Amino acid sequence: MSEILFERSTSFTGFFTKTLTKMFVGLLISAVVGYATYASGLWITIYFNSALHLGILFGSIATILLINFLYHRLNSTLLMVAFYVYAALFGLVSGIYPVVYGLGNIYVAFALSALMFGGMVVVGHTTKVDLTKFSSFFLIGLIMLIVTSLVAVIFRLSFLEGIICFFGIVLFLGITAFDVQRFKELYRMEYDEESKLTTMAALHLYMDFINIFIYVLRFLGRRD
Repeated sequence: MSEILFERSTSFTGFFTKTLTKMFVGLLISAVVGYATYASGLWITIYFNSALHLGILFGSIATILLINFLYHRLNSTLLMVAFYVYAALFGLVSGIYPVVYGLGNIYVAFALSALMFGGMVVVGHTTKVDLTKFSSFFLIGLIMLIVTSLVAVIFRLSFLEGIICFFGIVLFLGITAFDVQRFKELYRMEYDEESKLTTMAALHLYMDFINIFIYVLRFLGRRD
């Protein structure tokens, strides 16, 4: 079966501009939904209704699985809608953050995360080092982060919080550079429709940024 090639209509700069624009829209949706959830008091219902909270979390997981497993079957519009639905679901969950961490910490965490994220985007775009050789390290790092976080929660090991946050920040900064380089290569291969590829790249970078933001916010919050 022959490969289907998609001719690129833009340069990589144009491709990446579209990617970052979609990512920004996703972040904006999360921010608006999150603030509305906080300001309206809806966070109380979500936080104290376990079934609703779990429903939102499972909905987020289901959306990500849908995007990944049906990527080639979904058209570009449905793929983008799925991404923005995921962003909105995260916004519902994040409505509790102002209550837990305070708006001041959220603003600081967002600014710090944006600076670090931007730096790693530049690294991923310009570095001559093949970051794919670190893919196993990133996978092992994710597993270690998840396991350590679960152990810390189950056994109430609060002293590990700072270490977990620092490791999480460093790990997702590395993954950010890796993702930028990976999608740069996928763009050059021309095996995926450009519009769909920008959405998938935007989703991955969105999740990278959100994870960096969460760990920075947790690190700042533990000091209060």
